Amino acid sequence: ERFGNEDISTWPFTQIGAAAFARGRAYYGQKIGDKADADFRLALEFTSVSRVRMSILRTMGHNRETVLKNDDLALETYRTIASSKTNTGSAEYFSGLQGAARLLTRRGDYAEALKVLNLVEPEKLGGSWRGSMQLARGQTLEAAGRKADALKSYRDVVTDESASESHRRAAEKAAAALESGN
Repeated sequence: ERFGNEDISTWPFTQIGAAAFARGRAYYGQKIGDKADADFRLALEFTSVSRVRMSILRTMGHNRETVLKNDDLALETYRTIASSKTNTGSAEYFSGLQGAARLLTRRGDYAEALKVLNLVEPEKLGGSWRGSMQLARGQTLEAAGRKADALKSYRDVVTDESASESHRRAAEKAAAALESGN
């Protein structure tokens, strides 16, 4: 409410990036996608810290995919994240890979989706990202009609004690549905 009509671009340049990102997130939360996107673009223009840029890109990609419903722009944003040479162990990076793979899978470009997912080796990941990335791989393989490979990916998640309970349940459910033909 306070800064909705404010011309942030006239602020001191050291404050523009953070202010635009904060307001963009507020617009995104309110599902005002066009204004959020404009603020995210402004934030990128005035942000040099790579970790913060990745966070802006991730939020921008989600906004473009879920609020603006523009898969082309979202994919472009996720590909920018995937091509990053910094912060490749961050949640923003993994989320960007999954976003690109999801949209490529939706388009039927399974080979490219798997290529993106192969930018990381899930076996070498720690925490919940190992299960999450394996689950994404399984979903792409399943969509590609590669049932045996998808089942292996799902089973890897189910048997991985480091995977989160929610990922194990999702993988178990996906494997059962795939085996029963549903």
